[in-house]
Amino acid sequence: MSSLPSGMSDATLNYLITFTVAHEGDTPFMYNNWPLKNPNKDVTVGVGRAIDDENMAASAEIRSMFTVKATGLPASPQEMKTEFRRVYDLARTADNLHSDFEAKSPLKMDRGAMLRSLADKLLNWWDQKGQSIPDFAAIPAQAQVALMSYNYGARLRTAPKMCAAVNSKDFTTAAKESLVPGWDPQKNAAHNKLFMNAAMIVAFGRDVATLPPVIGPFKPPPDLDLSFLYFPMIPLIVRQAMLTRL
Repeated sequence: MSSLPSGMSDATLNYLITFTVAHEGDTPFMYNNWPLKNPNKDVTVGVGRAIDDENMAASAEIRSMFTVKATGLPASPQEMKTEFRRVYDLARTADNLHSDFEAKSPLKMDRGAMLRSLADKLLNWWDQKGQSIPDFAAIPAQAQVALMSYNYGARLRTAPKMCAAVNSKDFTTAAKESLVPGWDPQKNAAHNKLFMNAAMIVAFGRDVATLPPVIGPFKPPPDLDLSFLYFPMIPLIVRQAMLTRL
């Protein structure tokens, strides 16, 4: 697996993986979104991993995650191609994801391998982000998650204003610029919340390693806990001054 970006912790990567699974879905089998969610046939596997054709399905990288249900043996290239063709021509309906795609598949995907593949893809694509974040190591972990999650859907080169705001430590503007028309509204809202939490972490001098709870919610994550602002021992004038910094 590719190495972590400098300044990113294992805990942040683990949160990013869990966050991505929550938004992209957890489907350890090949499935199709056509025509229910996509006018074109689009075979997908795992956590939003597109499979372009039967040769890609039979590639060592994808095939290594699958075994045959009946025997437990690794899936062969031909078995992967056959399953791809079955799924490619199978229309998706509102209620047949598990009955027609998962239950009728002769193959099973290993969840551990699926998550390792997701982590590797997140890190590999980060290396291809196409936009520099010179101070990535120093920004709040929640902003790191937002950036790497955004990059999973579109390289950072497509969001120069968002990246410029991050480089200026203006996470409130980064939150506004993270909106992508046409993306899942829940994903947009989640990125917005992560950046806004980062803004509060900076404003109140909280630990930059602060992450939301790993056990949800993710759509969007919860607000940063600011209950300390309401403790009686903090004078009202101080609390008001802190709030105006946002």
